[in-house]
Amino acid sequence: MNTRFEYMYRDGANNKQCGAAVFEGEISRDEWATVMDARDEGLWIIASQVGLRDVQLDALDFPLEVDHVWCEVDDDPFVLTAEPADSGPIAEFVSRFVRIEWDEAAAAERLRLATIDEESARALLEELL
Repeated sequence: MNTRFEYMYRDGANNKQCGAAVFEGEISRDEWATVMDARDEGLWIIASQVGLRDVQLDALDFPLEVDHVWCEVDDDPFVLTAEPADSGPIAEFVSRFVRIEWDEAAAAERLRLATIDEESARALLEELL
């Protein structure tokens, strides 16, 4: 059995792009807790900083002024599956979350997004919820 991890990008206009990766092996309760605890404000990750694809790049009109670097990870993002793995061992994926310090500025630069101050970015994200 393998583990599928699902996440979603939602821009400021509520356009969505979903992403997923399938990892070798079954996730343990401790590994699940490690990933959940590492989310920024209990919801957000920067996909590329943990080895995932930046799904916002799949949007036809990316980047726009409503775009940002954060992806949502809900409270139940892991699904056990018989799908073949496409992303390596689950333990390796989880290890990327152990000491993660999300670097919004580096991600914005890499994605070629205009940077805004943290307070404005958080306000934009809160409007989505």
